[in-house]
Amino acid sequence: MDGSTGAGGLSLTAGSALILPLEGIHLTDYPSVLVILHAYHLDVAERMIFRLASLNAYKSDIPMRLVITTDTESKVGKIERMTARWPQCAPMGHVVEVHPNRGRNVAPFLAACRAHARAEDLILHLHTKKSPHAPELAGWGEYLFDCLAGSRDVVESVMAIMKDPKAGLIYPAHYRGIANIIIWGPNFAAARDVLRSLNVQITPSTPLEFPAGMMFWTRLAALQPLLDMHISHEDFEPEAGQTDGTLAHALERTMIYIVEASQHFAQPVLLSARTNDCWTESGHHD
Repeated sequence: MDGSTGAGGLSLTAGSALILPLEGIHLTDYPSVLVILHAYHLDVAERMIFRLASLNAYKSDIPMRLVITTDTESKVGKIERMTARWPQCAPMGHVVEVHPNRGRNVAPFLAACRAHARAEDLILHLHTKKSPHAPELAGWGEYLFDCLAGSRDVVESVMAIMKDPKAGLIYPAHYRGIANIIIWGPNFAAARDVLRSLNVQITPSTPLEFPAGMMFWTRLAALQPLLDMHISHEDFEPEAGQTDGTLAHALERTMIYIVEASQHFAQPVLLSARTNDCWTESGHHD
């Protein structure tokens, strides 16, 4: 899975997805997991929380802790009532906290990592993605969730991949219909500045691959270069319904470079039942 290195230092294996669930996976020792879920859209959050809790419905042997971030105090109460309805949530343990409505899911994720990521082996980042500006992408968020945590078999497959200590980022293969956003676009300058601080040099023609949609499995050591930058909510633009060109979009495009700067590798995955929803072209664009 380590692969060769392409132009700009990016691992070219990033375009070759593993099909999940993997065959012959029989885990007897489960890594601990910190789930960080940004719950902006509560209808989506309710489904996600229930599905996460259901992973341990029959065997409560995956050590899992849930940090839910949201943007208002009123949503905190609604989220607490959601979790109280399902006894499956009790063993998981959770906290709900309010973050400023800046930086979409990215700023709360970084803040939650710094505040909560300690002893867990793995981190799962999720958010309640909707794309109201593009009706053809209405199923994108559910696709991302399915590829990462849609079933216990999928989760165990990811954990098997992450047994390699150099595995730093597991992310879904690109959803159909997003070929036009796998570009640097208006995010190049901010991405260049972020990566320059890690001594990673890019140009507008540097190949680009990234976890489009910003949901993934990772480990703390792989994210450390990013966390060490101490990017705060105030560094992000005020929320104005932007669809591109923000610091959050730029950081999304730097994720694989950041992981590889920490001497880890990134690996895309695809759920076998969702192959028709995957963009099947190369994924590497100038």
